[in-house]
Amino acid sequence: MTALDESFPHWFDDALDARSAVIVLGPPVATPDGPSTELHLTVEPSEEDEAADDDQYVWRYGTTEEEAGFGEAEYERGVAATLDEGQRECWAAAIEFLRREGYTEEEIANGV
Repeated sequence: MTALDESFPHWFDDALDARSAVIVLGPPVATPDGPSTELHLTVEPSEEDEAADDDQYVWRYGTTEEEAGFGEAEYERGVAATLDEGQRECWAAAIEFLRREGYTEEEIANGV
């Protein structure tokens, strides 16, 4: 079992059947002079043009306009059958993104 197996961000109820979370991490230990990372995770009911089934949820994560420098940057999105599944899939995708950015499992787990 890894440190990430027991970590999960705190999700806030935004609206009916929608949740969001914010992950803020300092620079990775591997690159201490690098930038900090702030990810915004969102899961919400799908719009008509986002999924074939109205009962699905769209998850996404990205950065703020300030961090992106040219408008909000959405890094990845997906579709899930349930709100809980959307949260799990969104968090798993965000973890993989953070690993590619140089963060260790321990750094990610300590940041939530």
